[in-house]
This record gives sequence, structure tokens and C-alpha cells, in this order.
Amino acid sequence: MTELTITITAAQAFALDMIALDKQEWAENFIKERARLAVEALRVSPDWVKAAIAAGSTDDSEILLKGKELGLFKTAAEIQATQVVDLK
Repeated sequence: MTELTITITAAQAFALDMIALDKQEWAENFIKERARLAVEALRVSPDWVKAAIAAGSTDDSEILLKGKELGLFKTAAEIQATQVVDLK
């Protein structure tokens, strides 16, 4: 498992207190939902099918990791690094 640490201001903590009984649980649920949505977006790509075939599985985690291993799925940082910036 990957562990993330998030630092927020006192004001942001108070704002979360107004919508969440448990800030940690709320943050975990939010991040897991965003990850689920990322998987949904990948499922419509041809690379998802390639990764699924290569993984020999229908399990999302196995497909994601196989796609990563094969270089089929790029992280946001990898995509950003390949974008050309026009400084004109």
C-alpha cells in the first residue's frame, strides 16, 4: 500500500470539519473515488484491452499494473514531461 500525507491549513481543517465527521476517512474516500474514476477513464482506451489480454485477467488492479509494466499507461507527470511548451 502507498501512504500519502496531506498538510492543510487550520482554515482548511475547519472547513472539512463542517462536512466530515472524520477528516481522515473523508480524505481517503475522496482519493479512492478519484482513483476509481481514473480507472473508468482508462477502461475506454484500446490500451486497456491490450493490458487486460497481456494480464490474462479482468481484475482492474492486475490490468493497471500490467499496463504500467508494459508502458501502456502514462502518469500525469510522464504526460506533462512530454508536452512541448511554446515560449513565444
